[in-house]
Parts: sequence; C-alpha cells; structure tokens
Amino acid sequence: MCLGVLLAAFAAVFPVLSGRTEPPVYTLESAQEALGAARATAADRWAPDALYQAEAAMRAALLEHRRQESRFYLARDFRAARSSLELAEEKAVSAREQSTVAREQARAAADEALGAAEEAVSEADHYAAVVHLARREQLLLERARLSYREARIHHRNGDHLAAAELAEAAVDQAFKVLHEAAGLASRFTDSERIRTWRRWIEETVAWSRRTGAAVVVVNKESHQLTLYAGGRPLRTYPADLGSNTAGTKLRSGDNATPEGRYHITTKKGQGQSKYYKALLLNYPNDDDRARFARLKRAGQIPARATPGGLIEIHGDGGRRKDWTQGCVAVRNDHMDELFRRVEVGTPVTIVGSTGDGGVFTDLVRRYRTQGGGAGRP
Repeated sequence: MCLGVLLAAFAAVFPVLSGRTEPPVYTLESAQEALGAARATAADRWAPDALYQAEAAMRAALLEHRRQESRFYLARDFRAARSSLELAEEKAVSAREQSTVAREQARAAADEALGAAEEAVSEADHYAAVVHLARREQLLLERARLSYREARIHHRNGDHLAAAELAEAAVDQAFKVLHEAAGLASRFTDSERIRTWRRWIEETVAWSRRTGAAVVVVNKESHQLTLYAGGRPLRTYPADLGSNTAGTKLRSGDNATPEGRYHITTKKGQGQSKYYKALLLNYPNDDDRARFARLKRAGQIPARATPGGLIEIHGDGGRRKDWTQGCVAVRNDHMDELFRRVEVGTPVTIVGSTGDGGVFTDLVRRYRTQGGGAGRP
C-alpha cells in the first residue's frame, strides 16, 4: 500500500519535475524577438514566404500555449508549444537573413540601374545640346530626367525595387532620345555628302594655293574655323554655330548654320555689328535659293517662309556651345586676326563634316545600327 501511495505521489509531481507544466517564457520571448527583428528588416517585402512560415509557427505556438494555460496545473504540457516557438524562432531568423540578402541585392541592382540611368540621361543631355530635337523628343528627355530624379528619391527612401524600375525607364527614354538624335545626325556620316564636302574644301584650298589669297573653311562637326593662305592652313579657331547645329539650313528662323560655298560681302568693324566685328556672307547664294524653291514647291517648307539671310562670321563667341541663329561666332581676339587677313570677296566654305569623326559621327555609331534600329553601346 505504501508503494502504491508513493507511485501515485510520483505520478502527480512528475509533470512538475519534468518541467512540462511550466510555460516556456524565455522561449516565447526569444521567438518574439526573432520575429520582431525579421519584421524590422521589412521581411514582409523581401522574404514574405519565410516570414509567413515564421508567423504561422508563432500563431500555432500561441494557440497551444493558451490552451495549456487553461488546463489544470498538473495536467498542463507545454512541450508542443515550446517546439512550435522554437520553430517560429528558426523561421524568423531565416526570414531576417533572407530579407537582408534580398534587400542588399535589390540595393545593388538599384545602384547599378541608377548608374546606367545617370550615364544615359547625361549623354542624352549632351547630344541634345548639339542636335535640335523635335518637341516630342524634348518632352521624352524631360521624362527621362524626371524618372531618374524619382528613382534617386525612392532609392534614398529604401524602396530599391521602385528605384530600379524608374531608373530602367529613364534609360529606355534616354536611349529613344539618343536614337532619334542619331537619326538627325546621320547625314554627317553619309558617304556621298562627305565626298561633296571634301571636294568643296579641296577646290577652295586649291584656289588659295593658285592665287596665294586667304580662304576660310568652317567644319560644323568639329566646330572649327580654319584660315588658309597660299593653300596652307595658318590658324584654326574654335567656333560656335547655330543652335540647330545638326540641321540643314532651309529657311529663316530654323537656327541652322548653312553649308555651302560663299564669300565675304561686307566687313563690319566695331560699332557696325551687333556682335563686336562681323564678316557678312552672301547667303543665300544661287544654290540655296534653288533648293529653297524646290522644297517649297514640294510642300516641305511653309508657304510664307523665306530663305533668310544675314549669315555672318562674327565675334562674341568662345562660349563652348551653339547659340547663334545660324552664324559662326569666334572669340573677339580671333575675330581681330581674321579681320586683318580677309577681304571682301574672300571665299568662305562651310561643310558639315570631313568624315574624320566628331560628335555627330560618334553619336551615329553609338546609337544607330545599320538597320536603323536603336542601338546601345
């Protein structure tokens, strides 16, 4: 009988001695801390599946924990609750680690996308400054700038996925602008045009060689004005051109510098010109007028348009950008040198390119494929 009493007493206290009746307080706290740490890393965004598993294990543990708390003390058994809490902690730690890795990967991808966007938008800005874009492309370039700025804001705020998406949109928009600009500049790589421009220069320089007189050659792509005498180049000056640099001069107001063979008709000293000193050219010449009439008949020029005029080589240049309404601008000290060496009647040949490369050639090679599609370097 004594043995039976002892066995009964042992059976009564065994659950207490084994610890199964004690709530897993520290295990619960540890699991809750792990789950909080996972949530703090935004695991709901970066590792949602792992976080869901951790939260599911926690819900099961808490449910079991409450069920055991409602039972008679000696009948409680928190082992299943403790096991679920340990699983919840394990899953929470995994969610935190996955979230951290995913977030860092997204940050790195966003950094790369932003770098590509910055380069593409900057390049589009650069070429837009030398190629006169249509209104549609100007708006597209502005959208590219806006997308890039918004991408940087999202990146700073930790929204790396949105940052990468906006940065990629900025790249696509910028490349569409660059492709259009390359199309506008493609005539500077046209072999037939280059042969014509080279012939103009050769004939102009040959005349200088025969006569010993001065001539002027302007290369739009290289933005250079070269003074020759006796067929030999004396000086080469940097030149600012019309703001529609890549364009063909068609009519008044298009802000394009004409291409052709001209001569100086008037030398304007200080006080006679709006821009320091000036050398007035005979634009439009006969070729310009014939082309203008042909295009007007074809409806490619507005009926009320005129060919324009007052194209000069003048001072107040040296701004390192194309800003004139079609004239060629050089620095005032360079204008003084030209003014001393040229006369009324001096030939002035303006070409688009010599085929030796430059800003337009580079643009076309980088952003226009042989088939005419958009290309990326």
